[in-house]
Amino acid sequence: MRSRLIYYFLFCSVICFSQSGSKIIDSLEKRISNLKDTHEILKEKATLLLKYYTVGQPKKSLILYKEAQQEALKLNSESGLAALMHARGTLFYYESVFDSALIYYERALTIRTRIKDNVGILKSTVNIGSIYFMLGDHKKALTYYEVVQRKEAELHYEEGEYLSINNLGTIYNSLKIHNEALNYFRKAEKIYSAKKNNGQLIYTYEGLANVYKDLKKPDTALLYAYKAKHLCELLGESRSLGYSLLNIALFNKDLKNYQIAKSYLDSALYFADMLKDKRLELASLGNKAAIDLILNQPDSAYRYMSKIMVFENENEFKNHRFELAEIIARYYYDKADFKKAFAYIDLHQKYKDSLYNSEVTSQINEMKAKYETEKKDKENQLLQAENKTQKTTRNYLIIILTVAIITIVGAIFANTKIRSVNTMLEVQKKEIKHQKEIVENKKCWIA
Repeated sequence: MRSRLIYYFLFCSVICFSQSGSKIIDSLEKRISNLKDTHEILKEKATLLLKYYTVGQPKKSLILYKEAQQEALKLNSESGLAALMHARGTLFYYESVFDSALIYYERALTIRTRIKDNVGILKSTVNIGSIYFMLGDHKKALTYYEVVQRKEAELHYEEGEYLSINNLGTIYNSLKIHNEALNYFRKAEKIYSAKKNNGQLIYTYEGLANVYKDLKKPDTALLYAYKAKHLCELLGESRSLGYSLLNIALFNKDLKNYQIAKSYLDSALYFADMLKDKRLELASLGNKAAIDLILNQPDSAYRYMSKIMVFENENEFKNHRFELAEIIARYYYDKADFKKAFAYIDLHQKYKDSLYNSEVTSQINEMKAKYETEKKDKENQLLQAENKTQKTTRNYLIIILTVAIITIVGAIFANTKIRSVNTMLEVQKKEIKHQKEIVENKKCWIA
C-alpha cells in the first residue's frame, strides 16, 4: 500500500512539474515576441532552447538551435552566435557528451573574448571548468575556476555572481573535505536565498544533501533533498528533478527503505529516458543493482549490471567509475567469481586514487589562500580609498569653515568700521552745523 502511495505521489509530482515548465516556456516565448533587438532575440532563444530541454522537449530544443544558428549567421551576430554555441555546449553536457560540450564552450569563449563580452567570458570559462570536473580532472577544473574568481574580483562583481559557490562546494565534497564543502554551501544558501535565485538553490540543497549523506546523516540529507525536489517542481526543471529523485532514492537506501528507494529510482529512470541522459540512467541502474544485491536478488541485479558494464566501457564517467567498480566487484563476489571481483576492487582503488590525490588537494588549498589574499587586498584598497575620500572631504570642510569664519569676521569688522565712520560723520555734521549757526549769528549781529 505504501509503495502505491509513493508511485501516486510521484505521478502527481510529474504532472505539477509539467505545468510549471509550460508556464515558464510561455513566458519566454512571449518575451521573445515582444523584443525588437535581433541580437537580444537570439540570446533569449538560446535561453529558450535550454528550457525546452529541461522540461522534457529535447527535439524541439535542437530544432530551435538550428533555426537560431542560421539567423545568427545571416545577421552576422557574434554575440547571438556565441550565446547559441554556449547553449549547444550545455545540451551536450546534459547528454553527457563532454568532449563535444567542451568544443562548443571553447568556441563560444573565443568569440566572447574577441568581442570583449566579459559576462559571456565568465560563463563560458566556468562551464569549461565544470566539464573538466566531470571528466575527473579536478586540477584543470580548479585552474579555470581560479581564472573566473580573479576576473569577478577585477570587474567588481559580487562573489558567486558567475562562478557558482556551489561549484567550489562540490569540488571540496568530491575530495571528501566536508567541512570546507559545508562552508561553501552554507555561504551559497545565504547568498542565493537573499537573491531569490531558486535555480542555484537547487544545486545548493543537493550539495548539502550529498555532504550530509557522506557524513552519515541520512535524515538531514533527505530533508535537503526534498527541498531541492520542491524547487525543481516549482521551476519545471525536469533534468534537475530527475537527479533530485535519484538523490532521494540514495538517502532512502541508506535508511534501508529499499522499496521506497526503488520507487524513486524508477521515477529517475523515467526522466533519464525522456531526456536521454545516460549519466542519470547509469546511476539509477547502478543503485537498483546495488539494492537487489543487498536483498539477495543477484539475477535481477545482473540485468542491471550487464547494462552498466556496457556504459562503463563506452563512457568517460570518471567521477562515478570508482563507485560503479565497487558495485560490480560486489556482484562478482556474490557470484563467487573472485578473480573478477578482485580485478574490479583494484580498479575501484585506482579510480579513487586518481580523484583524491594530494596534488589536487594541495592546489585547492593554494587557490583558496590566494583567493582570500586577493579578497583581503581588495578590501584594503577599498578601505584606503574610503579613508582618502573621508580625508579629502574633511579638508574641504575645514577650508569651507575657515573661509566662512573669515567672511563672518570680515563682515563684523566692516560693519563696526562703517558704524564708526558714520558716528564720526555725524559728529562732524553737528560741529559744522554749530559753526554755521555761530557764523550766522555773527552775521546777523554785524548787520
